[in-house]
Amino acid sequence: MASNNLQTDELSEILKSCRQLSNILDLDELYSAFSKVVKKKFAIHKLAIFVYHPAEEKLSLVFSKGLGDLSIQIPKSKSILWKSILNGEPFAVSDNSGKPLFSKD
Repeated sequence: MASNNLQTDELSEILKSCRQLSNILDLDELYSAFSKVVKKKFAIHKLAIFVYHPAEEKLSLVFSKGLGDLSIQIPKSKSILWKSILNGEPFAVSDNSGKPLFSKD
């Protein structure tokens, strides 16, 4: 029963977050709100949001939190990083000690 209550509470939080996101028209504000949802759900302290540009086959950084002032573009390649990106799931770029998981990109 306690597990069902936790699940219900978690789903309620996600629904509230989705309602907040659906009312935002400004992209910078949307990225910020989305990062807050992700931070709360996964206890993440550093986050980057990239947008894929199909015509140029590259990712460009549109929002970052806890990473300082960055300006990054990542061209599509056959690297391990791009394999992770193409899986369509969030992923870490460094381990718990801060060591980079990818040597390139």
